[in-house]
Amino acid sequence: MIKLKCNSCAKEWSIKDADLQFLTVCPFCTELLKKKVEIEVFDSIDSVIYKAVSDYGLEIFETPKKLYSFLVDMLPGQSKEIKIISRVSEANLIIVKNAFGTDLQGFETEMKKLHFSLTDEDGYSDVWADTICNAFTNAYKYYSGVEQNSIINATIERTDDSLLFSCNNQKPIPKPMGDSQDYNINKVITFGLWPQTSSGKDNMPIEWEILDESNDSILVVSKKALELQPYNHDLKKIRWNTSDIRNALNGYFLDKAFNENEQAQIVLTTISDDKASGFSTKDRVFLLSADEVMRYFVNASDRACYPTEFAIRYKYLPKSDPCWWWLRSFEDKNDHAPIVGKEGKVSSAFVNRDLGAVRPAMWIKKSIVSVDTSNDQFSDKTMKTITGTDGRGRYTFYGESDVNGKPNGHGEIAYENGDVFTGVFVDGKITGHGVWHMRDGSVFDGLFKDGKQIECDGVLIDKNGDRYEGHFRKGLRKHGKMIMTKSGETQSIEVHYDNGSLTRW
Repeated sequence: MIKLKCNSCAKEWSIKDADLQFLTVCPFCTELLKKKVEIEVFDSIDSVIYKAVSDYGLEIFETPKKLYSFLVDMLPGQSKEIKIISRVSEANLIIVKNAFGTDLQGFETEMKKLHFSLTDEDGYSDVWADTICNAFTNAYKYYSGVEQNSIINATIERTDDSLLFSCNNQKPIPKPMGDSQDYNINKVITFGLWPQTSSGKDNMPIEWEILDESNDSILVVSKKALELQPYNHDLKKIRWNTSDIRNALNGYFLDKAFNENEQAQIVLTTISDDKASGFSTKDRVFLLSADEVMRYFVNASDRACYPTEFAIRYKYLPKSDPCWWWLRSFEDKNDHAPIVGKEGKVSSAFVNRDLGAVRPAMWIKKSIVSVDTSNDQFSDKTMKTITGTDGRGRYTFYGESDVNGKPNGHGEIAYENGDVFTGVFVDGKITGHGVWHMRDGSVFDGLFKDGKQIECDGVLIDKNGDRYEGHFRKGLRKHGKMIMTKSGETQSIEVHYDNGSLTRW
């Protein structure tokens, strides 16, 4: 269920998640609640087509070379997909132009014509014809506002909370920053541990770049992006002080990346969101502000950031490409948070986008004490092996537990039938973010509560390697995209399901 409060009349009411898409006005005062979403980050073919139409009008479809040049300039890393679209004939682009000038029903009719022409006349496979039609369809939705509306005049509150960060902590040996290190600006140091490889089973020293120093402490930011996560799970206007990402950085990340002695060296810092009337908070871990980015990274090229393999483990992104990363500054645009783009430009993106990279920052004391590993949070005193039985059968659990011997915290549970779950446990039950390796070879990455999968955005990798990225409801796929590799070619296709059954591509 979703709880809403109208910003105009302050009335509150609740609706089902599925009904949110149909909500347009407040049922009490009839004030308009939605607006058309404006795209800020252009990192897909459909969004770039939309930008081309917005910048040059529908006439862009009459000059194919201009359209393809625009795509190449905006998406240099997607040459294969652009090459496929570049083969679309001028006659078929006229069909696309006519489609953009109609309503949704007319557009769908024109897309059927386009699909037929691509397969029967131009020789495209059904898969590539679907890919092309889906790209134009999504661009049309952005252009027309169909299914692209966002709540702007009400606050939204969901009942389910979830963790933003996850890691597979084995029993690492803490490797703290030592007394012998110097603190030159731009020097890279190591401090704390976090998974770096795609398996997530390692815990390697985190590399930090020194940005500034005071008499007794240094300001550092992670050299690489450690995670790709939303700034906030709910799409709404929000500030740093109430964001999900702030809670995650100062909760799960702080606890899992640093042992007690390391946490004692992280300075509790008062920070603001760059607004004179903004809120100040006291945090140990935070994101840089837009002002700090401009101060410490003078050139745009210096702001380029690359993700770790762990950060993109369930994202279809090349690790050789830079990523865009979140900032904490207040953004005047509704539903947006500031970012540093791939090219180093400060802009903004919707707060619930899950491709935003996280570069934690913090002030660390220069006087680092030696670390006693006998009592740190990762020692054998807190990591236990437990055997038992639940509704799925007999299991062996290794991880953190409570005083009663129940799984409680991060750990891994392996069942006799071959299923393995790695993630967070509360009072013996899977709760929060986790990864489920099923006995048939499939892998699910998403959210759980009381041992059951809950409605969420997640990833399902089939045993044949095909992956679905999108929305899940009642444990079943709802809508998203399928990423498949056939004959050496990778295709991404928009898909929709009804009760788990595929209804349309």
